[in-house]
Order: sequence, then C-alpha cells, then structure tokens
Amino acid sequence: MEAAAMQHLRTTLRAALDHAVREGLLDCTPARHIEVNGYQQPHAKVWTETCVDQWEHDGGGRRWRSGPPSSSPPSSAT
Repeated sequence: MEAAAMQHLRTTLRAALDHAVREGLLDCTPARHIEVNGYQQPHAKVWTETCVDQWEHDGGGRRWRSGPPSSSPPSSAT
C-alpha cells in the first residue's frame, strides 16, 4: 500500500477514534501515536505569472473555457 493511502487510512481511523473519545467510549486516541513512514505532506506550489502563461500555452486551460479563447473578458449581461 502506498504511503499516501496509508496516511488517508490513518486519518480516517483517527477521526473515528477521536469520535469514540468524545462519546466517552475510549479514554484516548491510540492512532495519534501511529506514524506513516515514507509519507511527506504535499506542499502547495505558488504559480507565478510565467507558470500560468506556460500552462495556458500548453493547453491546460482549455477544459475550463466554455468557448473559444478571446482577448477580452466576456461582456456582462445587463
């Protein structure tokens, strides 16, 4: 099983055990002591204007457009 899947499983298990603690069924959450080896928290990537331009040039923005690309923003309906 991949590390990300293991981390998701741990998160789900911990949520269920935290709920059991709130309900008074357990004294503490044993899942807080579990560590998933090999898992690294993903880091957000800051998109610079150059990155966005390259993404659009490569066609990444096509699926988000409802029509052909235009050089001006759509006019608002009045």
